[in-house]
Amino acid sequence: MSTTPSHTPTTVSLADEEAVRRILVDTLFGLWATVNNLTRLRPSQHERYRVTVFGSARTEPGHWVYEEVKQMCSALSAMNCDIITGGGPGLMQAANEGRGPRRRAKGRRASASGCTCRSSRT
Repeated sequence: MSTTPSHTPTTVSLADEEAVRRILVDTLFGLWATVNNLTRLRPSQHERYRVTVFGSARTEPGHWVYEEVKQMCSALSAMNCDIITGGGPGLMQAANEGRGPRRRAKGRRASASGCTCRSSRT
């Protein structure tokens, strides 16, 4: 199954909801392929992986993208990855929710961290 359309425009208007949805779905499938590929790696010295998730703060719970990010982070957490977000609402909240209350080996919980960035405009 190919996720690459035969003709891909260089830019897509956000008003074209179907094209935006296709791009997001293709991107999420690409992320899943990356996650599946990364599961083959085993760290030689590090205790665990950390995955950073940033995204729109405007995406509401219940939106399909919100739910996909939540599911992705749940799967990453199940693989003992720590989730690092921008600490905001929207997709970053979904990532933190996806991490959930899973327990690591030895009873430790996969951690979630939030870090915010502020611009300093003068």
